[in-house]
Amino acid sequence: MPTMKVEIVTDKNGYFSKTINYDPPGPFALTVTLSAKLLSPFATAVRGELDIDAADGNPSNQKRAFVAWHGELVQIGSWRLDGKNNIIVFNGRTRPKRANARLVVQIEAKV
Repeated sequence: MPTMKVEIVTDKNGYFSKTINYDPPGPFALTVTLSAKLLSPFATAVRGELDIDAADGNPSNQKRAFVAWHGELVQIGSWRLDGKNNIIVFNGRTRPKRANARLVVQIEAKV
C-alpha cells in the first residue's frame, strides 16, 4: 500500500490544526501506522493530538497525544480503519512558541 506524507505548518502563535480525508485504495479494512517528525526549527518541541475516525463515526477511535522534538522521528501509534472515508485530525502547538514550524506526519497502511 502507498505511504502518504502530510506536512503541517504552525501559525504565528505556534499552533497547528489540520484535517484531512484519508481514503486508501481498496474496499478492505486495514491497519494504519503513523509517525511524526518535526523538521524545523531547531531547539523546539511539538505537543499534539491525533484523532482518526471513519467519516460515518464507526469505528470511532480515541485521540492520542504525542510529543516530538526537532529531528526526532516519533511513532504515534496504529489504528484499525475501514477501507474508505476516514478523517484524520491533527491539533497541537510548539514549545516554545514558534511560527512556521514544519511537522511531517507519515501514514503507512497495511491490509
